Amino acid sequence: MEILVHKTNHDFQFIAENQTSTVDICASAELSPYAKGFRPTELLLAGLGGCLSIDIQNIMVKQKAKLNDLSMRITATREEEIPHVFKTIQIELGLNEALNEKKLLKAVKLAADKYCTVYKILSSTAEITITYKFI
Repeated sequence: MEILVHKTNHDFQFIAENQTSTVDICASAELSPYAKGFRPTELLLAGLGGCLSIDIQNIMVKQKAKLNDLSMRITATREEEIPHVFKTIQIELGLNEALNEKKLLKAVKLAADKYCTVYKILSSTAEITITYKFI
């Protein structure tokens, strides 16, 4: 795995690239009026959402359960002291109603406890809770 990060023409504005995509990274608006893109800590939360989503989808497919819709709302609090690590992370899954709830709970548990690398990393500093609702 390799990521290239380089500065743009604006202070506190960077672009991260892999072989297929780019992501804008910026500092807070306090540091730069050009704040366009994700802040680094937001990328961590996006990575968590992506990792869990992929793992849940994969486990549901293996369970032969249909998963048409999956969305996540992720909110977090951070410690007051520097380096401001995540203290709590709340994940709310939004799912289609035609889903087998027992299989969903199994998939979420396996994704969080066994497969999602980002979850494992962030859970070392944050209390992570996952809830769900059918939409």
